[in-house]
Amino acid sequence: MLVKFDNGVEVDFDIYDAETADYYADIKSNIVAASEEVVQLAETKPGDAMRKMFSVVSEGCDILFGAGMGEKICGSRPNMMTALNVFSKIRDSEDKQIAEMKKLSDVAAKKYRPKKK
Repeated sequence: MLVKFDNGVEVDFDIYDAETADYYADIKSNIVAASEEVVQLAETKPGDAMRKMFSVVSEGCDILFGAGMGEKICGSRPNMMTALNVFSKIRDSEDKQIAEMKKLSDVAAKKYRPKKK
């Protein structure tokens, strides 16, 4: 599924590709861990908190979409709002793909379910 970011960059993101699914699971874990660190940093060093979250999302884009894509998608200047918007677009795509798969699964289940006698 194509994901189009606010800066016009488009990437193909398929959560049902086995490698992508593994990479994405790791990236979500990294973002959760970074979020906990960011909350602590935000009080005393807000710039470091923003750089941390930006870095995790940008590096995640490099892993998911190829080297250099983090900067292409997120830009080169650490901005937490940009990072959160990028991750939000990816999450939205994930949600749409899950809904699509559920719909297909439901149709298949109805179509191929053995008939009761």
